[in-house]
Amino acid sequence: MHGPAGRARAGAVLLLVFPLLLLLAGCGGGGSSSAQQNTTSGIKVRAFVSNSFTGVLDIVDAQHDTLVQGHTIQVGSQPGMLLETPDKTQTLVFANGTNTLVFVSNVQEQQIHTLPLGGTASSIVVSPDSKFAFAALPAAVSLGLPAGSLQVVDISNATLMSTLNIPSVNRLVINHGGTRLLAFSENSNSLTVLDVSHIGQGIPATPVAGFDRPVFAVFSEDDSIAYVMNCGPECGGTAASVTALRMDSNAPGASVPVAGATVGALVNGNVLVAGSASGSGTLQSVSTSPLTASSPVAIGDGFHSIMALGTNNKLFIGAQGCTQGRRGCVSVFDTGAGTAVVDSNNGDVTGIAPIANRNVVYVIEGGELRIFDTTTSQPSTSAFIDIVGQASDVKEVD
Repeated sequence: MHGPAGRARAGAVLLLVFPLLLLLAGCGGGGSSSAQQNTTSGIKVRAFVSNSFTGVLDIVDAQHDTLVQGHTIQVGSQPGMLLETPDKTQTLVFANGTNTLVFVSNVQEQQIHTLPLGGTASSIVVSPDSKFAFAALPAAVSLGLPAGSLQVVDISNATLMSTLNIPSVNRLVINHGGTRLLAFSENSNSLTVLDVSHIGQGIPATPVAGFDRPVFAVFSEDDSIAYVMNCGPECGGTAASVTALRMDSNAPGASVPVAGATVGALVNGNVLVAGSASGSGTLQSVSTSPLTASSPVAIGDGFHSIMALGTNNKLFIGAQGCTQGRRGCVSVFDTGAGTAVVDSNNGDVTGIAPIANRNVVYVIEGGELRIFDTTTSQPSTSAFIDIVGQASDVKEVD
């Protein structure tokens, strides 16, 4: 789900590598330098950017919007998806080139463990207590079973705890309490509810039918209801809608039709849902009591898969595969005014990271890191960070 490869600027790579070679030479030549290995960037507020071309995490000073020179973190072949543990101690990196989960210490700014997974991960979530990670591997093959596996990872020990066969599983959502995990499979009208409170004792998995190509969900604040996004015709189904799934009984309840539903977020008690089932991108607010939907607001098209709320009530929505000419894959919805701004077309969005205590949101778009100003809903006219290579994902880590 990542965007097309950006062009690597070889001359710029050499300019970065040459000073590093001089530093190594000053520390004793070709051997590894423990002094250099133990040196961190010293930046107080950092963002990590996975660079799939160079195989590193680039470090950004997120207070001053500058790339930290001379400090990168090696994370293997083609790093892409980034996951931050809620306790902020580690960043998990999925290396697409080797199907490996890489564990990075945020304090040490270095790789501390690696763990091969059973295939390419399309979705990974971390439990709220930072103890476990769950990876969806849609094409992983188990002997005699349909392709598709959910793997459970013990983060503290960097070990694989268990593997569950869930055919074609490709997207995961975990609740606030970390007790229920929803697994969504491609081309299915069902989803799977997993009781993860039984980790280590076998995880009960309950298939639940009655949906229309479900692809995502948003949990209520008390975790009693999951509002399921039915993708409908955008994913080969019939009609887009949002369905309330009761978690005490795993029973689908009321549904409300919407113009499109592939991703959502709970904001001020309402579910904001985006999609392109009608052929054009839309954003709607779904009231949860009773279940009703507002009129659609036009946003960029494509398959919407990322949402993140920045300052000034600005909700950033990212998509891939946008086709509407000059209208792009970044849409910014003002939750107060109910209006949206669509950026120009600069390629697929593969990462969004609001920067805490600042009116700034970092967006990975078309393999580049772009900086948006939440006061204007537009790209910054004064801040620019040149990632040499191919940016894939971004997370603030402090």
